[in-house]
Amino acid sequence: MRDIKLSEKMDLKYANELKAELMSSLGMDVHLNGTQVSAVYATCCQLLVAAKVEWKEGGNSFSISPSEKMIGDLEMLGAKELLIFEEDKS
Repeated sequence: MRDIKLSEKMDLKYANELKAELMSSLGMDVHLNGTQVSAVYATCCQLLVAAKVEWKEGGNSFSISPSEKMIGDLEMLGAKELLIFEEDKS
């Protein structure tokens, strides 16, 4: 299992770093630590949704431990149900 600590501010500037981290983790089970996330912007949300689909199709686990602010932003962006499940919450 690969653990990836997410940036506090998941903005356009962070998107390339996140993409590189995810691409280097293809084929592995991944856990994203989002407990310190204070903001999620659309570009990073899109990356997370695409990664969730890719991991599901590849048969690997993809889980997120979100902060309350991360959950709120994902809900506002319409991706909470896709990315956060009850068993993912810490």
